[in-house]
Amino acid sequence: MTETGWPAEAAEGFEPPWEASEAHQVTFLDTLERVLSDREVPLVNWVWLHPPSAPTDGGLNPLEWNIFWSLSLRRASGEERPVYAAWRDFTLEHP
Repeated sequence: MTETGWPAEAAEGFEPPWEASEAHQVTFLDTLERVLSDREVPLVNWVWLHPPSAPTDGGLNPLEWNIFWSLSLRRASGEERPVYAAWRDFTLEHP
């Protein structure tokens, strides 16, 4: 079992050592599929469907929030990110 995700954006003033974009979320999922192709992993979970609460709302601490706030499959508006459809296809192919 594993939990996964990739950031769609980097918080202002935070420069992660990886590329954060919606396109990179899809690329990450393609890579994950290749990596897991010869392994038996009974459950793969994308960490968040929706963005977590901001630190001022009692969510993650500010450092964690800066790193992880955009891992979600949906934008804050509720609109699906491109990775949402790719994730749905991935989970249907790996029941």
